[in-house]
Amino acid sequence: MILTGLRILEDGDINREKEVEDRDFQSIMEMVKVLVKHSGGVFSHLPEEIKLPKRANQKERFLDSLALEFTREEYLEIASRLNLADRTADRYIYPTCNSYKTY
Repeated sequence: MILTGLRILEDGDINREKEVEDRDFQSIMEMVKVLVKHSGGVFSHLPEEIKLPKRANQKERFLDSLALEFTREEYLEIASRLNLADRTADRYIYPTCNSYKTY
């Protein structure tokens, strides 16, 4: 495309439909070979991405600490150990109870 644009500058003909000339195509193919080698070299020198473990948020830590079956007293005790207010624990539990129809 760029070389075709340069050809327009050479002959000044912008109205005619252009086809890629063989010499331009070969030039671009040689450029691509060099660019592929170069990008491979650059990529091999990049530092490896270190994946940090995702820290569980407060709600996830609380819910993960619960047994399959628990009482309000038990979940409030766990909430207390995690420095959660009783109302916060209730707010975390309430949607879960509604989705499983437990009361």
